[in-house]
Amino acid sequence: ELQLDQYPDETSWELWDDTSYSLVARQKFSTSERSVDEPFLDDANQTLYIEPFFTQFFEICVEPGAYLFSLYDYLHDGIDCGNPSGCYKIFSDDELMFGGYPFTGSKI
Repeated sequence: ELQLDQYPDETSWELWDDTSYSLVARQKFSTSERSVDEPFLDDANQTLYIEPFFTQFFEICVEPGAYLFSLYDYLHDGIDCGNPSGCYKIFSDDELMFGGYPFTGSKI
């Protein structure tokens, strides 16, 4: 779960297989020049166009193993869980593994 703050253009994430060092999934975000009633995905550049404060719920099924999740904020001012900012939560089989805390850096 990822709740974006008022600057979603600054945020992206990646999931890497920590054994093979291969990219499993990634997502970039951008606001649109026009109003976005529903989020839409531009597959060509893997960008999800959304409104600020959008909450993304996504599920990625992977084989058992070690993975690295990276969350980026390009201006290095992060997102945080206070209103009206953002936050992140990572679950495994419905169990909260980490997240929900202020993210103030550029990578997890």
